[in-house]
Amino acid sequence: MVATSNNSGEKQPRSNKETGVLRNRYKVLLQNPIPVMDSGYNRAYRVEDLRDPSSQVFALVSEPGVPFRDELAEKLTAKSAPGMVELHSHGVVQFEEGDFRYVFIFDFPSEGSVFTSETGPLSEQEVLGKVVPRIIDTIIDMAGRGLSHRAIRADNLFYMDEGKLGMVLGECVSMPAGSLQPTIYEPLESANAHSFGRGDANVMADIYALGVLVCHLLGGVLPGEGRSQGELYSAKLQQGSYAVLVPKIPASARTGFLLAGLLNDDPSRRW
Repeated sequence: MVATSNNSGEKQPRSNKETGVLRNRYKVLLQNPIPVMDSGYNRAYRVEDLRDPSSQVFALVSEPGVPFRDELAEKLTAKSAPGMVELHSHGVVQFEEGDFRYVFIFDFPSEGSVFTSETGPLSEQEVLGKVVPRIIDTIIDMAGRGLSHRAIRADNLFYMDEGKLGMVLGECVSMPAGSLQPTIYEPLESANAHSFGRGDANVMADIYALGVLVCHLLGGVLPGEGRSQGELYSAKLQQGSYAVLVPKIPASARTGFLLAGLLNDDPSRRW
């Protein structure tokens, strides 16, 4: 589905009206942006839950004209996936006369990002003991329902609690599937596609993205940084994803074995 408003064409300016309410419950506060939670073209804002003032939620307000994954949003609202930020509600909100925006309401990950370019690499123990099992739970649950996340990447991991034990994957519904993924995170079958045309794919794309994520977290920098999309695609074709990605990181034999399965360029042999 594509987010719409009363106008089409150029990007719409932010509404002058400061609030709008979704389903008579979630009051979206446009005067309180949360830039760190923006997702692609879509902007994040504080929310007041009018039924439960103690809840910590935020809104993503869709930019008009940007497609989103409406069927997936319906399924995740009806039944959440483990290890993911919860999607509580979604729908159209009127902010001023003639200004209608599609809005998603999520749990707010109050303890921030798991990884940033400033944090540096994570230890192998953290990655294999905390990150990988959590994401595998999400992948298995979604695959069992015929769904794919398509937004598994380092900047989409968050902590939910003060002890930083409750790690979750961020949202995956407000933009087209795979559209926010750096090219290196895409398997060969979709890496050369336009970002909006990469498609929902299936569990194999999420498994591959998990492999790249492990390399990203252990290496501390985006794999393949500084190389063009074409250069990365050619290198993967000629050498294989494992050879392109794994020698660049400090990986034990255990991690290397895991990555050999996750990064297999043959989807039928990926695990």
